[in-house]
Amino acid sequence: MNKPLWAAAGLFTLSLVLAACGGGPGGAAKPVLDPESRKFFDTARLVMSSEESDIFTHLPDAAARREFIVDFWAKRDPLPDSPDNEFKLAFESRVEYANKRFREGGPGYNTDRGRIYIFMGPPDKTEEMFSHQDPEIRGQILWWIYYGYELGIEFIDERGTGQFRILDVEWSATALGTEAPYLKGLAQQFFYFRMPHDMVAAAGLRLGVGQTYREDRDALLPIAERFFAGGATTLRGFALDEASPKRKIVLPNGDVVDGEPIGGNVLALLNLELRFPILGNLRGVVFSDSGNVYRRLKVIELLNWRYNMGFGFRYDTPLGPLRVDYGFKLDRRTVRSIECPDILTPCRESLGRFHVSLGHAF
Repeated sequence: MNKPLWAAAGLFTLSLVLAACGGGPGGAAKPVLDPESRKFFDTARLVMSSEESDIFTHLPDAAARREFIVDFWAKRDPLPDSPDNEFKLAFESRVEYANKRFREGGPGYNTDRGRIYIFMGPPDKTEEMFSHQDPEIRGQILWWIYYGYELGIEFIDERGTGQFRILDVEWSATALGTEAPYLKGLAQQFFYFRMPHDMVAAAGLRLGVGQTYREDRDALLPIAERFFAGGATTLRGFALDEASPKRKIVLPNGDVVDGEPIGGNVLALLNLELRFPILGNLRGVVFSDSGNVYRRLKVIELLNWRYNMGFGFRYDTPLGPLRVDYGFKLDRRTVRSIECPDILTPCRESLGRFHVSLGHAF
């Protein structure tokens, strides 16, 4: 497990590192230091306390700062009787790696990725999204996940220039008020292929998994973090969220019926479209949507997907394509639900659903 170099690991400490060590034009004014002290301070401030930083930058001369530097490393040495200072060696190794790997127009240690790498060490898992649905981000989206600290950090290459900045930090811990410590990931990939006669074939694949880390490992994620399916961008044969797992309601006679959607911890979706011109700004679409949401990771039943097909129209406007779709279910089921005309009698699911919105489904 990778431990942060600073002992007080936590979201608060991490935020202090990012705030106090922010480089670039927007950072705080640098104190006037001799070259040796400057070289030390530029990287060591990543693991300094605010008190140490204040003391170091106010020492009267280079000799006092050299004494401070010796003491700084000595008190962090985990094995004082050994010939090497393991903390200092690990720190210098991380700085060297950051400078080689994360150069983005300046020293690697002064980038968001470099600072996090030096402070937290290498992530336990990385996720890269080359294709995504955020029109304001031209480049990649990266996630670094640290399992031991239930921490996920999102970096974005906003301009597509290879310069990444932190967009979001997801910290799941009971102490921070969440319902349960958890980790959650979503991988999505979209493909677009030009076809003859001005047609476009589009495919989208989304896979999401969440897992809680309290005593009840099968518990659902906090509701705001769960996956849902059904609606204009997922399974178009359903109303919004209606393809998701539902709450079970016990009736006075003992029967159990489906209630409102509550979502799940696992998502699998495959969307296929063929887009073709009709006349002028009007285009047509035929599509296939399939997939499902599952309550928990251990109960995935890949053969239990829901299957939808449908057709639609797109009309180009200055605000984007106006979209009208009708999706219908290929596998209508008989259900017992609060949506049935008679709650005591099973009924068939609806045939399909109309959807009107702006923009493509994916």
